[in-house]
Amino acid sequence: MHKVLVVEDDIEIAEGIGKILTKEGWSYELCHTGGDALQMLKLTQFDVVLLDWELPDYSGQEIIRRYRRDGGRATVIFVTGQNSMDYMEVGLNDGADDYITKPFNPREIIARIKANKRRGRLLAEGLSVGALNLDVKGLALKTGDGTIVLTNTEAQILQVFFKHQSDVFSSSQLFNQVWSNDSEAQSDTVRVHMHILRRKLALKGLKELILTVPNAGYRLNPEFIE
Repeated sequence: MHKVLVVEDDIEIAEGIGKILTKEGWSYELCHTGGDALQMLKLTQFDVVLLDWELPDYSGQEIIRRYRRDGGRATVIFVTGQNSMDYMEVGLNDGADDYITKPFNPREIIARIKANKRRGRLLAEGLSVGALNLDVKGLALKTGDGTIVLTNTEAQILQVFFKHQSDVFSSSQLFNQVWSNDSEAQSDTVRVHMHILRRKLALKGLKELILTVPNAGYRLNPEFIE
């Protein structure tokens, strides 16, 4: 059974989400301000956080940054009226695992939670490429210079490339590998996640770890494979 924190300043929407979660038999807590959310995240272990972007005190962006900085590992899904790809990219870059825009179908909430938790369960124990070690359970890529903290989705993407080191994956093939059975995922999901992941890798000197193959897709750079 999942334990979910719903952070939403619209009381009607928050209670509506609570009813959806109750039907699934999941426990949940509601809070309507960023301050309350940060306090609850310090005191209670949650499996999933459904996070609004705009709150009376803190923004959802500030909350997730603090939460991830303090080592928070729960699946975080933004549920917000901000529906542009720019907001989606910012949210994912700050450590969110997924993004749902309002208005939403109640089934989408449940589908996204299940899809993200399923991806977490499918992660292997550990994989290596050359001097790089992917700790997929610990959500980290270990390099000679340190550790890159990953989201569940980023770990799943890297796992695909580490398992199939010579293969080229088109966007649709990568989508099927990582987001299989998640019909609610947005069409730009692969592009946005790949952009953020590669930028994160570049900060650690791994800009060329995943190459773009023109008119084909993505592949692991052979130079990193021993």
